[in-house]
This record gives sequence, structure tokens and C-alpha cells, in this order.
Amino acid sequence: PPWPLRSFVADAKFADVIAVLTERGWRRLDESDVAAADLVWRNLAKIDFDGLAPQQRVNHLRGAQAVSHKATLARLLFDDVDARAYFPRCYDLRCAAHAEAFCRRNAASRTPTAWVVKPAGGSCGRGVACVTSAADAIRVARTTAASLFLTL
Repeated sequence: PPWPLRSFVADAKFADVIAVLTERGWRRLDESDVAAADLVWRNLAKIDFDGLAPQQRVNHLRGAQAVSHKATLARLLFDDVDARAYFPRCYDLRCAAHAEAFCRRNAASRTPTAWVVKPAGGSCGRGVACVTSAADAIRVARTTAASLFLTL
């Protein structure tokens, strides 16, 4: 694409991005002009990856949520036997199959295990708990929609 890029579409909630781009001489287009924009800065759900032209840039990567969202990553790794060799054991306890496997694993364990239970997304550190029993982890998960992430 010809550089420098100079037009953009951005959701209003990204006021800082809008201010910086405008200060640098970029022209903000109306949301209906996405096809004409060099840069599209929006919420992930609003980006039509299939509708983007090759020269257009966006602030998200297609499919990135598969590895950036804890619960989604846990589901992807659950059945990947090779991943278990290098990635800490993790479960999304909102998923029945994960909860059952977690309970089976802990019932069979002869040594106490501590688990960090984290909300599935957007918690920014709130709602994190450390538990030492499967029953406590399931109880916390049911009340906070948590994913169980790592053994200590």
C-alpha cells in the first residue's frame, strides 16, 4: 500500500486513538466508510475480516481470541495430548466435560494440589481465588463463571 496511510474509521470509545491519529494528520471517516479507510480501529465483533481489502489494516488479528481468552485456550488445549507436556493443566469448569475430568483427576490424586481459579474473561484480576479442593473449585466456578487455570 502507498505509505503513509491517512484515513481511518474508529469506534467512538477509542477516543485516545482518534486524538493521536487526528493530531498526526489522519482523516477520520464515518463508520459507514469502512471500505475506504486505510486503518480500521474497532471492537473485534465489528470487524468484517472477509470484507477487508488487502491494503487495509485493523487493530485485531483474525482468530486471536483463541489464544488470548483463557477459557477458549483451555478448551483448545483440553484434548491436545502434546500440549499437556508443556502447558500447565487447565480446565474451563463451565464446560461439563472439563468439570468431570477435573473432578476425576483430583479424586485420583494422592498429593494435595492448589489451584488458581480465574474468571473466564474481563476480570482484570478481580475474582481470582486459590483453592485446594475440587469441591471448592467447582463452587467458585459456578458462582463466577471461572476457568481453572494452573496448578501450583
